[in-house]
Amino acid sequence: MTSRSASLGSAFLTMILLCCGWSAPVRARTLADVGFMSGCWRGQLPKGDGWIEERYSPPTAGMMLGTSHTVNGQSTKYFEFIEITEKDGEVEMTPLPAGKRSVSFRLVRLEGKKAVFENLEHDFPKRIIYQLKDDGSLLARIEGDKPEQAMDFPMKPVQCSGTNLANVRLTWGDPGSDIGQYHNPSGIAIYRDGNGVDSLVLTDTNNHRLRAFTANGMFIEKWGEQGDGDGQFYYPQGVAVNSKGEMIIADAGNHRIEVTLGPPPDMMHLPGAFVRAFGKDGTGDGEFHNPLAVAVDAADNIYVADTDNNRIQKFDPQGRFLAKWGHGGRGDGEFNIPSGITVDRKGNVYVVDTDNNRIQKFASDGKLLAAWGQSGSKEGELYRPKGIAVDKEGNLYIADCNNHRIQKLSSEGKFLGSFGHAGREPGELSFPNAVAVDDAGHIFVADSKNDRIQVFQENKAVAALYVAAK
Repeated sequence: MTSRSASLGSAFLTMILLCCGWSAPVRARTLADVGFMSGCWRGQLPKGDGWIEERYSPPTAGMMLGTSHTVNGQSTKYFEFIEITEKDGEVEMTPLPAGKRSVSFRLVRLEGKKAVFENLEHDFPKRIIYQLKDDGSLLARIEGDKPEQAMDFPMKPVQCSGTNLANVRLTWGDPGSDIGQYHNPSGIAIYRDGNGVDSLVLTDTNNHRLRAFTANGMFIEKWGEQGDGDGQFYYPQGVAVNSKGEMIIADAGNHRIEVTLGPPPDMMHLPGAFVRAFGKDGTGDGEFHNPLAVAVDAADNIYVADTDNNRIQKFDPQGRFLAKWGHGGRGDGEFNIPSGITVDRKGNVYVVDTDNNRIQKFASDGKLLAAWGQSGSKEGELYRPKGIAVDKEGNLYIADCNNHRIQKLSSEGKFLGSFGHAGREPGELSFPNAVAVDDAGHIFVADSKNDRIQVFQENKAVAALYVAAK
């Protein structure tokens, strides 16, 4: 907690605290004295519907590192980095608002789990106070010269999300159209090759092609080119793989579903051999308008998110129409730009209802079973989500696109963790459109606007903490 606009709120400051000699120096203090601040904390702002989240690392090598992030609505209103250092028997806190170094505040008083940092020469604040309460919450407080300047920020402990739920393991790709380059990769799926090895297929959307890789990023093959003929694509989006190893592709710009083979079994065959295609632009049964996602069930039936028609269509493995459900709207079973779809091992169908900022769960015949989610950036909230995947235990991984993160939810919609935030560095994301997960806990993300693929390893111990907490 450091310098903030007085408009965030105000609280009473008792005159008793001003008479307690807080400016008296504290001798031989160590970082262990303020170790109670370690962890992740979140609370509501005094006014409005915004929230603040702060994180502090445990004392390590003479330093604690912290961050403070204030969000109001969908916008970051304030952020800073914080250094707490120990030297020559003194402890100092130095805020770096927006990453820029500011003045330091010295630890001048310690009462159990209450620490007071002070700099009387600073205009505001002059004191920064942290107190660990008996209920396990953390109270942050800033004070100035006048009682009306004081502000309290009560925060509760939260599980540290970010890369603690899943740590980045591997990153590959750059913007472009050459080898090792991508342009808006938008779909990703796992398939088992002829040797029984898990591999990846992705849609390189704006390059109008598909690419296959090993799970550790080694290039296997590519196929496709721009066009509307057999084996050609026009902005391909979602992709799924059936039990035969056939690639089911949402050829969005051509308003159809195309089925191809993947990498050839030997040098005598070409990659991506055309198998079949079905659909055309329209609103009738078996017709599509900008289909963005596909999924297959255990019987190889094909489910299509017919995005701009705001419905789901179901087909048999040969592409023959079986059923449909949904239409435009915000009610139960209605859709507003459905952009992701997956099927679990029980046959439940999960649809990412993008512009309604929610997930809807259906039986295989289209009967609505549940729905959850709302617009926002808090735990379990969504902001224009896109892709979705399900693991062997039925947990969901959602590409929370405009929040630049991946969220993990149970099959009942309970929040189980998240990772990622906006940026270009490894582990950071920019409008991720698709996600896939294997049985070993590897999470593959189409980091779309960064034009790359990232692989994360889920931390099962941390995931278990989320489950226990829920």
